[in-house]
Amino acid sequence: MNLIRKNVLSVSAFIFGMITLSSVQVASQTPPEVPRAEWVGSASVPSYVKMYIHVPSKLAAKPPIVVSIHACQSSVSGQVSANAKIKAAADKNGFIMIFPDNPGRNCWDVGSPQALAHDKGGDPHAIAQMVRYALKKYNADSTRVYAVGGSSGAMMTQALLGVYPEIFTAGAPRAGVACGCWAVEYEKSGTAQWSGPCASGTVTKTAEQWGSLVRAINPNYSGHRPRVMIFHGESDQTIKFQNFNESIKEWTNVLGLSTTPDSTDKISPPAAGYAYNRKFWKNKCGYVVLQAWSAPGQPHSMNYEEDAILKFFGLDIAGGQDPEIAADCTGIGREQKIAESHKWFFIKDNTLVLNTIKAEDISVKIVNTLGQIQCSGNYKINASVSFLSIPLSSLPSGYYIVSVVFNSNKGQSKCSNYRFVITK
Repeated sequence: MNLIRKNVLSVSAFIFGMITLSSVQVASQTPPEVPRAEWVGSASVPSYVKMYIHVPSKLAAKPPIVVSIHACQSSVSGQVSANAKIKAAADKNGFIMIFPDNPGRNCWDVGSPQALAHDKGGDPHAIAQMVRYALKKYNADSTRVYAVGGSSGAMMTQALLGVYPEIFTAGAPRAGVACGCWAVEYEKSGTAQWSGPCASGTVTKTAEQWGSLVRAINPNYSGHRPRVMIFHGESDQTIKFQNFNESIKEWTNVLGLSTTPDSTDKISPPAAGYAYNRKFWKNKCGYVVLQAWSAPGQPHSMNYEEDAILKFFGLDIAGGQDPEIAADCTGIGREQKIAESHKWFFIKDNTLVLNTIKAEDISVKIVNTLGQIQCSGNYKINASVSFLSIPLSSLPSGYYIVSVVFNSNKGQSKCSNYRFVITK
């Protein structure tokens, strides 16, 4: 066992000891476990993963979901305590919290081939199943699913954002690593769920290389990419600070941003007791989709900046849309407006409406963000009909791309890659 691993175990044991003591105080707050048979479905996921869920007594009509993921050798009760403000906001504003657990394991698996593949049976797959279960059971808002975690939970947060961009809208990892970093020498020499090179900050790539790694996980994905809020202590000796910089390179590339931030500042939150250097990146329409907070002189274990995280997720207030969608900055809203202004078709009230005046037949194909066909058909047009309406109510909530081809005796006009969102 190498020196880094020994240091991590000693730190983890100390943290775990603190969490064990605090767990006695928060035991009554630990949410109920969901029976495995209810949430796993037909998926083949690790047998050790468990699901706990907090459903507030006053649930929103379309509740958002926050997945809160604990660190190495920690527990659900410890994570509930660490995210007490977020849980209080859930009770006030009516959103759901999911707390995954992996008893008997050292850390979360974010380094194996199955973990870094879509629905291939790894730990991230298990958590994705939990979200799918909650979306269906509680009629939750599929456009408002978020992840937060520290250390190994932060690594899982970044893995979820990379592997399941169609599920997660945003994430806030604290003291984690870039998606894919943990695969380097994963569990080499028997170190349980550990990557020595990544933890020590020696795994470095260009922004393009990191971005390509993420895109290769879902090569057919063309949808919205989650926004990210990264935190790290600059004197972290467990997960070295270089990982903060690697994460920035990864997400700037994935989100199509410059590696140079649009703005920077310094802040000293009264509750934290220490300062942060902050960097902000805006997307093409001016919305901040990447924030990076680094704390000079601070170690691995730090508090969650829960107020800032809640605001980043748009969960500091009840109701409404995800703030990025509300600001019309996902690309979905802008392209929908283009479609609505198009002279041939538009989408309104979950119905696709097509102008048929100059068409003899129309071909329609709707795919989800993974490229899977959800609806397709060819329609012969009656000359007396000016519009054709195609209900989209059978589609579950989520992001979609519609391709429409109009055919007439004068030729063909193709309108494709218009994205829209279904919310129910």
